[in-house]
Amino acid sequence: MKEFKFNGDWEFKLDLEEFVNSNLKWSKQMQENSAKVKVKIIDSKNYDPDPLKEQLNTINFIINNELTVLESTAQALLPINNYYGEMCGEYDWFPLKLTTENLGEVLLIQEISILKEHKNDQAYYELSCGYKGDEEHGLIIVMHGAQLIEYAVIGEMDYGNLYEDLGERAKIFIEKNKLENEFEEPQMQKVLLKYGKYKPWQKELLVEYLSKLLWTKENEKLKEIIQSGDYDVNHRIDYYDRNLLDLAAHYGNLEMIEYAISRGGDFSKAMLYCSGAYLKKEVVECLVKHGASVDVLHWRGETALHQSIRSCSSAMFSMKRNKNRDVNTYDKAVKELEVQKDSIQFYLSMGANPNSINRDGDDFKTVLTEMWKAVPDEGNRIIKEIEKLINVQ
Repeated sequence: MKEFKFNGDWEFKLDLEEFVNSNLKWSKQMQENSAKVKVKIIDSKNYDPDPLKEQLNTINFIINNELTVLESTAQALLPINNYYGEMCGEYDWFPLKLTTENLGEVLLIQEISILKEHKNDQAYYELSCGYKGDEEHGLIIVMHGAQLIEYAVIGEMDYGNLYEDLGERAKIFIEKNKLENEFEEPQMQKVLLKYGKYKPWQKELLVEYLSKLLWTKENEKLKEIIQSGDYDVNHRIDYYDRNLLDLAAHYGNLEMIEYAISRGGDFSKAMLYCSGAYLKKEVVECLVKHGASVDVLHWRGETALHQSIRSCSSAMFSMKRNKNRDVNTYDKAVKELEVQKDSIQFYLSMGANPNSINRDGDDFKTVLTEMWKAVPDEGNRIIKEIEKLINVQ
């Protein structure tokens, strides 16, 4: 029998082989890594470093009874499929008989949330899924053991059936939720000693608190927190894996950027939060002075310079297209072109390499050629203008 060992991480991926096998049937393009299921333990707003024993029991139930959970989910999905079939007037998108063998054809289980509410020594849990019956919104299914409790589209779950299923115990959880509201005020948080990690609710409040101090430039208070040892400048604390330097770059707080760097702060990702769509020239200059590169790849897998080149090409195309057709659109394109030209010259002055490649191995000419392949003559004209602008042959 497998036993789950908690290590302080409240969100993680579990090795659920049967779930992965089911998810791989969602589409021919589905890769095994994408088919893996994320698990999220919903934390209570207190300083207990461990989940509830009922939550751990539920995780152990799932990892030791994968096929049972999938079979129960398949059975639970039958009336849901019929309901959606009636709604759209079509029934040929799902098998009439659902089993673990074909469940993945209509349901992609992406995340399992282990809820705080519990009864009979097990917590309720919810499956967040892609769903062929409503691919736009997806589906949430709440279970307790192998029993279906309720379902709803993602974002519309009210847990009414869950609290009804709890019976008299529902009052206990309602009261607990009220008591947890005292933690809603953003405030300084310390890592919990047992695992040396924050709980998710702590991270949320900590990011809000640090962001407020950085935005209002309460720098002396921030320095006191760091000097006291209550916060490690290199601790990455939120969903975006940001540390204090990244937040300081986002809010344009130059003093705290310099201070954090002097304390050994890691600025390897900070450029992502002050260049591209978030361009703050003085912050970029500060980071470059300390050795950062403006050629870091952004979320789309390209440098900030290449982002500006793409936007510049769009403005060039819009100007020519709308010059004698739409004055307002033309004027907007003229202004956008000037903004992007200025950004391009700035990035070049900061050492950006115009011949760098994106995540796919393409240089800017290849990207623009693909971007304007429907109008190749225009594409060639735009590429020549860009080459003149950045002085590249």
